[in-house]
Amino acid sequence: MVAAIVAGGAAATSSGAGSSAAGLAYASGGTTGLPSVWVANANGANAHKVGTGSFPTLSPNGQLVAAAGFGPNGPAFTIYSATGGPAHKFGDINKYGGGPPFAWSPDSRYLAVGVLDTTATRKIGNSGVEIVDTQTWTATKVASGVVQGVSAAPSGPDRFVYGLSSSQAIPSATNLFTVTPGAAPAQLTKDGRSYFPVWGARGIAFDSVQYVRNKSPAYSISLLNNGRVTSITHMKVNLLQDGLQPVAVSANGRYLVANFLGEDTMNAVTVDLATHKTHNLLVKGAPPTGWGISSNGKSVLIDVGGFENPPQDGTVESIPFAGGKATVLHTHGDEPNWAQ
Repeated sequence: MVAAIVAGGAAATSSGAGSSAAGLAYASGGTTGLPSVWVANANGANAHKVGTGSFPTLSPNGQLVAAAGFGPNGPAFTIYSATGGPAHKFGDINKYGGGPPFAWSPDSRYLAVGVLDTTATRKIGNSGVEIVDTQTWTATKVASGVVQGVSAAPSGPDRFVYGLSSSQAIPSATNLFTVTPGAAPAQLTKDGRSYFPVWGARGIAFDSVQYVRNKSPAYSISLLNNGRVTSITHMKVNLLQDGLQPVAVSANGRYLVANFLGEDTMNAVTVDLATHKTHNLLVKGAPPTGWGISSNGKSVLIDVGGFENPPQDGTVESIPFAGGKATVLHTHGDEPNWAQ
């Protein structure tokens, strides 16, 4: 168990920052100096800085934002207040990195974090899953291994699902597990090739990964529901492509946004989990990167121009699930996350 270090005073904000809950978080800066974490309304209005870090993830109530540490020194990850309260820092980035992945419970009480031991090479070291209780501000390690995605149950008791590899070596046996805070984890899959879960109302979407010698791994999305696995996608990939990785799902569990991954490739694709139809998203003829989806499934949160560049070079936008005209939410931002 690791206690949080509370930063003195309120989290840093720019002048004019409001006290209302946030609907959007994103990273900015990074061209010179450390990237910073910003929060705003869901439409990008009333943006203000809360601190430094990367890959911010908003709590469902919009009150808190988790961010990974960045730089040679500092915490592994931080939970900032989106409304001007104190920041809570966890761990030492020189010993382990914290997040992504992050996942908040629907009631915003618990945060699940994938942590990676930065001092280990092929062994897992102290890598694993930690769960932060925001009522006590303590982090409890619940699993050891290399974390391959984490997600929260959309309703019911607070539960999380995560992919866990037995080694940093590629490939290594990787399966899905579920855990309730305060209880022991339970194993969901045993095939050794289940990665990147996203938990929705229809079940858990995840990647079934096929490894072929001397080729990139091939990712195919499957859906796990009550012990039954249904294949969703079977995209063809070449030597330098991997396939689709689930990112986020709508409240009704039907509409999924994923990214098509490969060498120098991270392109947003929408997936209908009922019809299995996929659609490649484009903005002015170029593929954006997918980061989230609205609760009703109608809009996808994307970044344009930020992939493999400093966050400052990206533009945070939204686009209809079926494609169409994109709406700019904020310029000079990347790694966006929605709470709406």
